[in-house]
Amino acid sequence: MSNWQLYSTVLLTYAMLLPVADHEGIVCALYKNSSYNVSVPISDKWELEGPGKIRCRDSNCCMALWSREAGTTQTVILSCYPKNAVCRSELCIPVESKSPYCLCSTDMCNANISLPLQASAPAQVEMKRCAHWNLSCDWSEAARERERNASRFSGHLAAYVAMATFFLLLGVTVIIIVVRRKKLCGLHVTSEELHQLQEVLTEPHNPPLQPVEGLTLLQVVREEELAANVWLGSLQGREVIIKCFPPSLKELYRQEWRILSLMTPLQHENIACLLAAGSGSAGILKHHQLLVLKHYPEGCLRFYLTSHTTDWPRACRMATTLARGLAFLHTYMWREDKYKPAIAHRDLSSDNILVTTDGSCVISDFGLSVVLMENQLKSKKSQDTAVISMNGTLRYMSPEMLDGSLNLMSWETALAQADVYSLGLLLWEIFTRCKSLYEDLQAPEFQVVFLEELGTNVTLDGLRTLVVENKCRPRFPRTWCGNQLSLVLWETLEDCWDPDCEARLTAQCAEQRLTNLCLFHCNVLQEEPALCTAPHHIPTD
Repeated sequence: MSNWQLYSTVLLTYAMLLPVADHEGIVCALYKNSSYNVSVPISDKWELEGPGKIRCRDSNCCMALWSREAGTTQTVILSCYPKNAVCRSELCIPVESKSPYCLCSTDMCNANISLPLQASAPAQVEMKRCAHWNLSCDWSEAARERERNASRFSGHLAAYVAMATFFLLLGVTVIIIVVRRKKLCGLHVTSEELHQLQEVLTEPHNPPLQPVEGLTLLQVVREEELAANVWLGSLQGREVIIKCFPPSLKELYRQEWRILSLMTPLQHENIACLLAAGSGSAGILKHHQLLVLKHYPEGCLRFYLTSHTTDWPRACRMATTLARGLAFLHTYMWREDKYKPAIAHRDLSSDNILVTTDGSCVISDFGLSVVLMENQLKSKKSQDTAVISMNGTLRYMSPEMLDGSLNLMSWETALAQADVYSLGLLLWEIFTRCKSLYEDLQAPEFQVVFLEELGTNVTLDGLRTLVVENKCRPRFPRTWCGNQLSLVLWETLEDCWDPDCEARLTAQCAEQRLTNLCLFHCNVLQEEPALCTAPHHIPTD
């Protein structure tokens, strides 16, 4: 029996054992990952309610199924379960296995799930975090609904205990090979793998010192006194970007090289590609340390948006690839003998995002980035407190970073949440230059976030007053079409920059929302280039 057949049998058995709940016609989240071919029973009797949302005509049960492979968790199916299934659980509580799944009986319950970043935390801490940190990809449920769902959990404790007991017994009969494993940040690793991981993260991180051969400087791109100079050059005939670090910035060079080298074995198309590293041998490069990176000819996101407007497909490509790159950055990955830790960027801004010729976004500049697993392999005494200090581009800094309220008890999660706040601001910059969202198909000139409120020279006190005390965020463009598309998009942005950091989306969920939104409106785009239909309520400040 294959793994997918086994999970199909378990799902059906689970549904049969639950008592009936009268919720026919409920609304469920809809998603199908085309990368997986599974035989899980799902209902085909539903009506489309909106982006990623369906109403089940003859089912009282929503279902969700994920795949956990090579240390990563991917959504496989979100849909209605067949009519013969019955559910009593109002919450989507994933049953842990290689392919976690859940069945639940309230509207959009299969979207309100959480697969924790750190499975090694105590169960009660995880439940609290799942209740408050909005990992939902539902379009209409607000982040604060997590707290309401958490209160329901206590009333169903006995039922959950009974379900857990049943699956414990089922697991004993199904598993024929038991391997003793250690749990580390949601990854199941053997003792040998743990030893390899410790070697990867604790071995000396000394970047190459030998000269980079075949390198030619063409023109300066950026020259600053307190930062690495950036040049356009060629490496053996290929155009490249060269970051030149003077002796005073040796540690910054070491840090950025280390982060890039950790990602190189699992190189991602939305992460800047490191081609070579070493020292300069002569001329103005002498005594400098060099990082040689792939050249992205469209330049940084701020320059691109200043010079170009976009249509809906291109804006979608820019937004989804940006979110996809951040999701990769935040994810722990094992692939065969290759390992990538989770990483927080800590300095996302439109100057640190590059644009490819096809409009994809690429995350770069990792000088302030930190690995999010290291403190679990070291003693707390050796934890570098610098990783939780105020860093990054001031304009894009999260409220909890500005007022010093960052959660020190779980700083790894807190730093990832701060990145998502910055992601929301970048998405605002991208979509305000999308002409398809405006009634007259005319996008205004590019404005960096908070330019209207704070001007070009941002101060810490001014930003803290605006963002922390007054809880101000970028404004809904008044000339946007006030239709469903723009309102759903705006809700996604608001869920990224929510004042409550635990209520923000994850980068993975932001990517899924944006992908579903863009795909759902492809037909609308073909029929109505401006994407403007009947007006709806426009958000107020």
